[in-house]
Amino acid sequence: MSDHPRRTFGDWLSSCIRSPATRPLLATLCGILVFWSVIEFFIQVKAGFRILEFDDEMGVLVAARMVIHGRQLYKDIFDSHGPLPIVIAHLYASTVSESDFSYVRLAQVILVVLSCVAVSLSASLKNVLTRVWAGTLYLLLLSCFWTTESYNLLWYDTMGRFFFVIIIAQLIVPLLVCEEPSIYGSFGSGLA
Repeated sequence: MSDHPRRTFGDWLSSCIRSPATRPLLATLCGILVFWSVIEFFIQVKAGFRILEFDDEMGVLVAARMVIHGRQLYKDIFDSHGPLPIVIAHLYASTVSESDFSYVRLAQVILVVLSCVAVSLSASLKNVLTRVWAGTLYLLLLSCFWTTESYNLLWYDTMGRFFFVIIIAQLIVPLLVCEEPSIYGSFGSGLA
């Protein structure tokens, strides 16, 4: 047994980030990973737009049309879920189209982008390279199971997960590592 402590992968990665010799290599790898994760995510999103599910999502779309025609949620329209998906579908139907819901799933993509930005801008991440790595790996990980997510795009629990990621990244993780959350992070967590 040696007297010096054993180095972990985190120690090695931290020394690589601090080393001027390995910084160009890490930046190049990061750039490749950013490109790959963004392309992979949008391939999965495009595939998700082609899937038409007749489940709770259809109920949300019908409820949105009923709200436009004067019905009241939970009085005239029964729904066992929270109002958020119906509000989003109603906003879409009011502003884009009442009969063509082809692009209503963009709301979920916008939530993913917001949660990715929240992960990247967490107060616990100190330099640009670690922020880019965190956001890229989050997006790449999400791309791995986006096909499953695309079946549940207008569900309350799916949307809630992305709001929860914003809260975790901006408020909880910085507090766990003894960093003060930014004022914008606290505000964003409160909105989520």
